[in-house]
Amino acid sequence: MKFIKDFVTIYKRDLKSFGIIGLVFFVLGMIFPLIVHFADAEAEFVPVGSIVVMFGYLTLQILVGGQSVAKHFNISVSLGSTRKRAIMMFGLFLLLSSFFAWIVVQVVFGLEGFLCRSIFKAAQEKEAFELIGLFVGKIWLLLIFSVAWSFLLGALILRFGNKVYFIFYFTFMILLQLPALLRQFLPEEKMDRFFAFLSDSLSNNSFLPAVFMFLLIFVVGGAGVQLLRKQRVTL
Repeated sequence: MKFIKDFVTIYKRDLKSFGIIGLVFFVLGMIFPLIVHFADAEAEFVPVGSIVVMFGYLTLQILVGGQSVAKHFNISVSLGSTRKRAIMMFGLFLLLSSFFAWIVVQVVFGLEGFLCRSIFKAAQEKEAFELIGLFVGKIWLLLIFSVAWSFLLGALILRFGNKVYFIFYFTFMILLQLPALLRQFLPEEKMDRFFAFLSDSLSNNSFLPAVFMFLLIFVVGGAGVQLLRKQRVTL
């Protein structure tokens, strides 16, 4: 009980901030499909809002999570908390944040489908809805991986400094350009086959992606936790 009370006391402001961010993402997720639809009412309906919300949350968690882990771990241990308790506290915060993000994504995707069928009476872009629906179904795995990654990145920042973060940031930005580059250099037929393969891999009938992600989460998160347990504070 004391652990929960301390958790609420320490992270009350952070939880409120994440709630506000969630509200902003939700509003954006609802505005984007409206803009796209009214710009071209004849076009097939694509779940743009769900894409915006998923991408926004994952980017936020991946880019900001590591810095947050480093800051909170440093402060908590400096103020007398044990390393184990500091890791558990912030791990719980990140998991709750991820659960909240998962709820927002599900709601936005569901509302987009409702808008498409009941209000706009628009034709669905079937392949887009199916592919995004598969990502929505598996987004919880990516969110949990982002928690594991945050611990590893935070531990590396504490050990080697902010240069680790900037190296990762620029690498991440370059990777974001890969889809556009692939579309330029690969024939459309090969891109279609790639997306068909991706869709098949994410389908409910395939458990291999989930197994791979769980192994990745275990390795990445375990490495981050082990590094933090041996990390000296710098305050």
